[in-house]
Amino acid sequence: MDRNEILCKEYDAVRGEIVTGLSNRVRILSVGITAVGLIWAAAASQYGSHPGFASLVLVGAVPLMALPILWIWFGEYERVQKAGIWQSYLEGRIKVQSQKDPKIEETVLTWETWQRKRRDDEQKERKLKWRPDPAITLLCTIVVLSVVLGSIIALLSQMEAIGRTAVCVAAIAWLGVTAAVYRNFVSIACRRRVMMPQEYGLP
Repeated sequence: MDRNEILCKEYDAVRGEIVTGLSNRVRILSVGITAVGLIWAAAASQYGSHPGFASLVLVGAVPLMALPILWIWFGEYERVQKAGIWQSYLEGRIKVQSQKDPKIEETVLTWETWQRKRRDDEQKERKLKWRPDPAITLLCTIVVLSVVLGSIIALLSQMEAIGRTAVCVAAIAWLGVTAAVYRNFVSIACRRRVMMPQEYGLP
């Protein structure tokens, strides 16, 4: 087995990891949205008879479900990003090796390199360091809407004053946590730079 075959096998393995990561992201998001939908349905079913309980469900259960799902999803997001960097590096190595083979006349394996160059050029044109992924925005928006709606239901219900106060305090706390989580993801994506393989001394 020559060097090019080894690199191609590693390329296939990394590509498989990327596909697995993308599939995991879809499954995680699907589970999260389904769970939130069930919680919303439970809150809606109790709104007429027990509005206080409905508000507690919206303010408490939805953030407790959505935010951990978001953290797990972001872990898969970073995994795919790192694998993509390595795959781009492997593409360069394989292209160098293929140029030594007279039987290969065309440039090979350009997809990941082209994707990254296109994205980098687009971000430079728009002067953006990072474009928020729709999944992050969606889950954070779901939490904010649920918390705000739960607070409104609590204020309009016949709950005791201490209960309404507790719900509103919890809602404000969750809004702060959600804003901090979103800002943290943006900060990580903007500031955390994945080291290129060449920076580790690799050819």
